[in-house]
Amino acid sequence: MEQEPGSAGVGQIDYYRRQVLKGYSFWGVKTTGSKAERATPVSSVAEAGNIKLVNGRWINAFLDEIEAFPEGMHDDQVDSISGAFEQLRRSKPLEVGRTRLW
Repeated sequence: MEQEPGSAGVGQIDYYRRQVLKGYSFWGVKTTGSKAERATPVSSVAEAGNIKLVNGRWINAFLDEIEAFPEGMHDDQVDSISGAFEQLRRSKPLEVGRTRLW
């Protein structure tokens, strides 16, 4: 979960770790750069056609937010996909036999 700067962010992460996600592996991720800068890597991959979306009730709201970014009213889903992409990019693939799982 993205950790907002300052003591409020520290407190929020602590609350989620102790109360909401107790028993799960959970940590705060400190970010750097603007939201637009953090969205650039996943945007590039999407523009190249290398991201597939699953159709669901949420898809139109998701696409509307992505298209409006960074001038739109909301950016939580952009933050989420940017952060998830960065974590996956940094992770080493899990190898099961000869199959690599990301």
